[in-house]
Amino acid sequence: APSTPSGAVASPSPARRPRRALWLALAGAALIAAAIGAWVYLRPSARISSSGTDDSRAPPRSETAQEDAPGSAEGLIAEGERLLREGGAEAALEAQAIFEKAVRLDPSHAGALAGFARSVELSAAGMDEVRLEQALGVLGAAEKRSKDRAGVALARAELLLARPTPAREGEARQLAEKVLEQSEDRLQRARAHRVVGRSWLKQSSALAAKSLGEALALAPSLEEAWSERAAALEATGDFAGALAHLQKRLELDPGHWPSVEARVRIFRDVGKPARGRAEYARILAAQPRHQRARLGLAALQYQAERRPKEAVRALRALASSLPPKDRSERAERPEVLVHLAAAERAAGNAPNAERAAKNALAAAPDDPAAHLQLLLLAIDRRRPAEADPRLSAIAGKLGDPAVEKLLEGRVRMLQSRWDDAEKAFRAAHDADRRRVDALILAGISASKARRRDDALHHLGQAARADPNRVPPPLANPGFYFDPKALLAVQGDALAAVAKGRHDGTGHLFDAVLRFYAGDSKGSAKRLRAALAVDRGNPLALAWRAVLALRTGDRRAARTMGAQAVAQDRLLGLGHY
Repeated sequence: APSTPSGAVASPSPARRPRRALWLALAGAALIAAAIGAWVYLRPSARISSSGTDDSRAPPRSETAQEDAPGSAEGLIAEGERLLREGGAEAALEAQAIFEKAVRLDPSHAGALAGFARSVELSAAGMDEVRLEQALGVLGAAEKRSKDRAGVALARAELLLARPTPAREGEARQLAEKVLEQSEDRLQRARAHRVVGRSWLKQSSALAAKSLGEALALAPSLEEAWSERAAALEATGDFAGALAHLQKRLELDPGHWPSVEARVRIFRDVGKPARGRAEYARILAAQPRHQRARLGLAALQYQAERRPKEAVRALRALASSLPPKDRSERAERPEVLVHLAAAERAAGNAPNAERAAKNALAAAPDDPAAHLQLLLLAIDRRRPAEADPRLSAIAGKLGDPAVEKLLEGRVRMLQSRWDDAEKAFRAAHDADRRRVDALILAGISASKARRRDDALHHLGQAARADPNRVPPPLANPGFYFDPKALLAVQGDALAAVAKGRHDGTGHLFDAVLRFYAGDSKGSAKRLRAALAVDRGNPLALAWRAVLALRTGDRRAARTMGAQAVAQDRLLGLGHY
C-alpha cells in the first residue's frame, strides 16, 4: 500500500462512501424524531371540545367564570332548573338533555343527578323502553366515575319508577333502602323515603302514606310528595287528609293542575259536586278563558250534576273557541270532542255523540277515550259488529282491568255468547270485588245459558253485598261512562230464575238489579211483589230497609232490618 504523509487522514475508499452516507442519514432522522417527541411531550396538553376543535390556545378561565358558564356543570344545572320551573313535558324533556350533559361533566354532582332523575320523571309520559334504557345507561356510566355512590343509586331508583313494573318497583325500593342505610344527607334521605312510598302506591296505600309522610317530615318542599301522599290517603278512605295534602301542594305550586282536578274528583266522589264547582269557579274568576277550568266545569255538569244539556252547550262553545285545528289537534281538540261525545250521549243525542267521537279520532286515531265512547254507543244501539273492534282498541288502556272485563262481557252478551260473557263478568268481579254490577250481569248470563244454579250463586252474592261499597269512577275524566247504563238489559232477564208463580226469587233479584241501575222506585215495586209471595223473605226485608235508609226513613229501616234479622240471624245485610 502506498505510504501517506505524517499527520494526514486517509480518505475512505470509493467503495465505502455510500455505506457511510447511509449511516449519517439514519442518525439524522433519529435526531429529528427525538426532537419532535420531546416537543410533543413537553408542550401543554390540548383540550378537544365536543365539536372537535382545539381549545388549548384559549386563555385560562377563573373558577367563578367556569361555574357561571353555560357549558359548565353549574351553568347547565341552573339552566335545567329554570326549564323545570317553566313546567310541561316539553320543557322537562329539554331539561333532561341539559342535566345529562351536567352528569357527564360532573358525575358526583348531587344537583346534576337529582335534576336528571326529576326531569326524566316529569317527561315520562309516553316514555318507551328505549328512552328508559338510555337514561339508565347515563347513570351507569356516571357510577363508574362518581364519588357519590348513594346519589347515583338514588337517581337510578327514581328513574326506575318513571316506567314502573312490579320488578322495577321492588328494585327501586331496595336501592332507596340502601341509601337510607348509608346516607346522612337530609335531602337524600327524604328523596329515598319518597321512592319507597311511590314503590308501595299500587300495593299498599298505608305503607305508601307512611313513607311519604317521612319524606315530607324531612323535606316539606318536596312538592310531588304532597300530591302522592294525597293519593295514598284517598285510597285508604282519608278524604279530608287527601284534600289537605292537595291544598298544600297548590300552595307550593299554584299552577299544578292535576291537584286541582284531584280535589274536584274527590268532592265529586263523596257527593259534593258543588265544592268541586267552587274550585273551578275560583280559577275562572281570575282567568275567565282558562280552557282547562272551562272543560272541567262542563265535565262536572254531565258527570256529577246530571245536567248534560248545559254541558253540551258549554263544550260546543269551548270547541269553537279553540285555536286553529293544526295547532290544537294533538291535545285540546280531541279531549274537548271526547267530552262533547260523552255529554251528547248522556243527553240522548246518539248521532251527535258519534260525530264528535269520530272527529276526535280524526285528530288522534289512537285515542282510547274516543274509542270508548264509540264502544258505549254500539252497546246502547245493540250493534255487536261495531262494538268488537272498539273493544280491541281500548284493551289495556283504561287503567282498570275490571272495567275492561265488564265492557267485554257486555259485548259478549250482545253476541249471545253467554258462557264467554259470564266468564268475563266473573273476571271483572275478581279484579275488583266492589263490582256488584259484574255479579248481576254474570247471573243474567248464566240464566240465559240455562244454568240456574250458577245464576242463583252469582245473584245471591250480589244481593248480599254492601250496597254502599261502590267502585270509584275511572281516574281519567275523559274515560267517562255510567256503569248503571250497562245494567239496562231489555226484557225480563231474570224470569228463568224463578221456579214458578209462587217463587219470589225472580222479583227479589230483579229488585237488586233495578237498585244498582238507579231505579229505586222500580226496585221498591219489585220488593213488594217478592214479599207478597213470601212475607218472611229475609233478603227482601233487608233490601226494603236499605231503600228506607236511602229515603231518610230511619224508623222504617230499623223495623225492616229487625224483621230481616229475626228471619235470618246470619244475614249481614240485615244487621248492617
